Amino acid sequence: MTIENKIAPHETFELHELLTFKSVSATKSEAMSGLVKDEELKAILREDFTESQKQIKELQSLLQLSVFAPYETTQASAEITNATSH
Repeated sequence: MTIENKIAPHETFELHELLTFKSVSATKSEAMSGLVKDEELKAILREDFTESQKQIKELQSLLQLSVFAPYETTQASAEITNATSH
């Protein structure tokens, strides 16, 4: 992967902020779903937790494109992408 295919440092920091926010949000949703009594609210919190997990995985994969990501990690990610696209 060339440097042109990587995301810039400021984009990396923005992604990291989003990842941190989504992680806190998921943790709070999971914790609160055990405390609430209303079944509808509990379902909303569980759905939010599930969606947050998906978004966290997506953000983590985007961070692999960072100029700060270790070469081994980005190389493995590229190999997986190539293998699944054939």
